[in-house]
Order: sequence, then C-alpha cells, then structure tokens
Amino acid sequence: LPLRFPREWPAAFKSAPLKRLLNKSMLNGVRCRAVPPPTAAEHAAAAGVVLEPLHSFSNAERVAAASGWAVVKGFWVFELADAPPSASFVAVRHWWNATSSGGWVDLTPRLSEAAGEEPRSRLLVESALGDKAADQLT
Repeated sequence: LPLRFPREWPAAFKSAPLKRLLNKSMLNGVRCRAVPPPTAAEHAAAAGVVLEPLHSFSNAERVAAASGWAVVKGFWVFELADAPPSASFVAVRHWWNATSSGGWVDLTPRLSEAAGEEPRSRLLVESALGDKAADQLT
C-alpha cells in the first residue's frame, strides 16, 4: 500500500475526504500540523535514546524521559499515493513529542528512513482516540 505525505499541501487540508477524517466524524482531531523532519538540535535532545521504526509509543515515552518533553497522542495521516490527489487518506495511531515551547517533534524513524531514504514532513493530528492501554506482549 503506497502511502505518502498529502499532495497539494496545504490545499489538501481543505479537501472533503481529509476534513471528514480529521474532524469529529472519525479522528476527533484537536490539532493538526505538518511537522518537518527533526533538526540536529532536536535529535541531540534525545541523544542516547534508542529509536525503532514502528514503535512510536515507546519511542515517544523514552524521548520524554530523556528530554522532559511531553508525549502527544494521536495519528499520523497519509495519503494513498495511487489514488487521485486529495481523494483518499489513512490514519495510523502514532505518538510523538511536544517541546517545552509547544513545537511538535517526531523522532520515530520510518522504515524507509531506516533504509536510507531522506526524512520528509509528517501530517500529525492530536486526538484523544490516539491513546491506548498498555498490554502485556505475549
């Protein structure tokens, strides 16, 4: 399933499919931001923290413990790359961090970034629906 940052950004933010996904009918989003890749200073604030692709919950909690930043819970929103622009979107439960100044930082690497791809902006939406209960892994 090829996924990407929404094409035609920021105009895509006003598309009916994305509005339906972000608002009360689905994700019940509180805030939505296009978050750029982390800066060198943001990476330095979490120096020594082991970050794994697909582990945003534990990554955000470890970064918070190391840096003092807050954990933000919500969703990472993608556009389906093989659909017409601004027509189809998907959201994946995801956690990231907020700095003391309120800026959002997502240090969780994508699998493609772990394989050497250049980091890209992410569309993140804060939502109470992004919370999850801790479960024992079996």
